[in-house]
Amino acid sequence: MSSDIEKLIENAKKERAEAKKKKGKPAKRLPPLPAKPEDKEGLELLRKAIKHESNNASAVAKRTGYNKATISLIRKNRYTGGTKKFFARLKAAYDFLENGTVKCPGLKGDMHLKVCKSYREAVREGKTLKGTAFAQVRELCPFCPLGDIKND
Repeated sequence: MSSDIEKLIENAKKERAEAKKKKGKPAKRLPPLPAKPEDKEGLELLRKAIKHESNNASAVAKRTGYNKATISLIRKNRYTGGTKKFFARLKAAYDFLENGTVKCPGLKGDMHLKVCKSYREAVREGKTLKGTAFAQVRELCPFCPLGDIKND
């Protein structure tokens, strides 16, 4: 199966190279490259991340450190470069979408996303919550880099 995919990728690359060599008329838009099996999980996470950011690929670009155009190409399966590093950064930035937890800088451990959100809301509204975890993070929540995480 992987050899079939590799052949499709090679054929698409050859077609793109030939289209670039032609002069005169602009080349027809070529079909997207087929997604590699190892990229399917990453592409699904990318779709979730963009949806999480209110369909704003620029926010995903800012959080991952990649260019918006690169993210667009990867999303459309038109990116011809390697995507391994990109998907590693994407997973590091948006892992909470997959497992529902975030790494709390105050607790130095994992915390459920809903708990994190309730703590941040309580701090913002000046409320106090019971529990030693809240007491530990109360002073740090206003300055937390996770403050822009939305709970979907």
